[in-house]
Amino acid sequence: MRKSPVRLTLQCSTASGNGCTAWWQKIATDRIVILSPRSAQASPVWRKRRLGNFTLVEFPNRPGPGEVTFSTLQRFKGLEADVIILCDVAEGDPTCTLHHLYVGTSRARHVLVVVSR
Repeated sequence: MRKSPVRLTLQCSTASGNGCTAWWQKIATDRIVILSPRSAQASPVWRKRRLGNFTLVEFPNRPGPGEVTFSTLQRFKGLEADVIILCDVAEGDPTCTLHHLYVGTSRARHVLVVVSR
């Protein structure tokens, strides 16, 4: 069964500073994964169990309608998703080494969003 698509707005600034370009894509929720370098119990995002309109479901469980997958970097190592939202990133945090950030950022096939604290 195909999941309902999510409408995401992504904005970027051009290098010349000529303003922002916005585009829309429809992405099924089962193609989005939220990753954290912290354990599920230590992640503020996981503890809320929600992100915006979506309920989080822990990997390896498959998300249903209105749900997106949450995983730690360690559990998702070696896997990919079309959209990765890397959350709980904090400079100086021992769970956010360059190695951890590389593992997290290299999981995205098409879109990477980094949310830092």
